[in-house]
Amino acid sequence: MNTGPYAIVRHPSYTGLAIAVAASVLLHATDGSWIRESGVLRSPVGLLLSVVFIVYPVVGIVTLLARIQEEEEELKKRFKKEWEVWAAEVPYLLIPGII
Repeated sequence: MNTGPYAIVRHPSYTGLAIAVAASVLLHATDGSWIRESGVLRSPVGLLLSVVFIVYPVVGIVTLLARIQEEEEELKKRFKKEWEVWAAEVPYLLIPGII
């Protein structure tokens, strides 16, 4: 597990998921997007749906962070010394240099 994306971060699939979710939210929230230009945000239902669209990914990211901690504990328990060596070589969970 010390080659490819696993040599950079310990949970690269979660990094990709977080990037995709953030990109989707940003894509639909920027000027020129269909949601902003169509006027759907002026209706109560459209506004409610857009709030859900923003809250749902935030809850997903928080859940993802909790799951990472559970996986870290399980990997540490299962692989012991191998995990300690790998974790020392790859200190970042999701974003190199940050977390």
